[in-house]
Amino acid sequence: MKKIYFSLVLSVFLGLALTSSVSAEISTNVDIQRYGVRNLSKSESAYSQNVRAVDGDELEFSVNVKNTSAVQARGAVLYVYLPTGFPLDSNSIYIDGTRTGGNVSNGLFLGNINGSAQKDVVFKTKVNALFNGYAAIQALVAGENFNTDSQYISISKGGSETSTTVTGFTPTPTPIPTSTSTNNNQSNNLAVSLMSKNLTKEDATWQKAIKAAPGNLLELSVMLYTNTSLVSRNVQVKAGLDNFLDFVPGSVTVNGSPVSDNIILDPVLVGNISIHETKLVKFQVRVKNASQFGKDPIVLSNTVQVWADNNVRITDYSSISVSIKQEAAKVTVGSVSVSNKNNVSKTIAAANAPADEQKFELTVPKETIKTAEKKSFLFGAIGFGSFGLLIILILIAWIIFLIIALAQEKKKCKSKAATA
Repeated sequence: MKKIYFSLVLSVFLGLALTSSVSAEISTNVDIQRYGVRNLSKSESAYSQNVRAVDGDELEFSVNVKNTSAVQARGAVLYVYLPTGFPLDSNSIYIDGTRTGGNVSNGLFLGNINGSAQKDVVFKTKVNALFNGYAAIQALVAGENFNTDSQYISISKGGSETSTTVTGFTPTPTPIPTSTSTNNNQSNNLAVSLMSKNLTKEDATWQKAIKAAPGNLLELSVMLYTNTSLVSRNVQVKAGLDNFLDFVPGSVTVNGSPVSDNIILDPVLVGNISIHETKLVKFQVRVKNASQFGKDPIVLSNTVQVWADNNVRITDYSSISVSIKQEAAKVTVGSVSVSNKNNVSKTIAAANAPADEQKFELTVPKETIKTAEKKSFLFGAIGFGSFGLLIILILIAWIIFLIIALAQEKKKCKSKAATA
């Protein structure tokens, strides 16, 4: 038993040591290995850094991001700043072959990138009449423990022979993202964390990446706190939702108190945040119906932006993986009663209703974090009790076996003595 206790203590100590060594790494190296575009309307098969296009042409962009170090890159976000004249096709974004929601100009959440791993991103745009003849489109990646250099591709209009080399060219204005964990700027004394949970599945814990199905009700939480000795004055919060999510009106709360602001359309005023104070802004969204999705799974990306009178704008992200069931539920018509027919008709009508006509209501979670903790503790206690009972039964069986063995040994000794 002492050996068992010693092994457990040693395992915990080694786990803590490994965790400490990982968290001690504060930087990594991530590069944009490839950034190109091709004109699909001209049937171009190869990506290049310089293309020509006219109004109505469809362009496809390809970005390869690689972690060239052995340290995990945390919270990677890709920014491709599409200028006026290049509307994004929001249904064309793919990360490593998986269709993804979001907006590359606002920041496309890539998540963590392990050492020596890479991410491939593809998306499409169309050229419209607002394109004025030349564009240099910038791409960069930012994260919690790294930033990449900017890369550019150029697009010129029609058959212009003007040189499209963009080496050293910097478009203005060029918005540069602010990493949520970088604290080099003294005016950045705020920190933000965007997390979510699935209320339909009664999730009890907040996570950066969750799973959902069409129609699920989700809750998002924005945690705000100061990381310096300064008070943040007039803090404001604004969220950006993926196109496949619908905001639930009336669901916004600040530290549990309802507010009337729509956090998607207008910023919510949180007020001052004192030294070491934490404030929570929460709101609910609902995943659109299955008819709005394609056949393939999709990863949705959400953003939140926070700023104050004395603080720069900072951004954080979370993601939602949505899987679509391919088999539709079959409805039996032959033996359905009159009342059941009405219910089935209502159900089918509701399922086929357009997304714009559907009403979403604020739903209170059935299970709070405290009750979830109690349930987890109860299940843990039951599990531990079952394991302990199993050990006791094994010990009892072993004792019985020893008793029987000793009894048989005594009988053999007595028989030998009688024979002698």
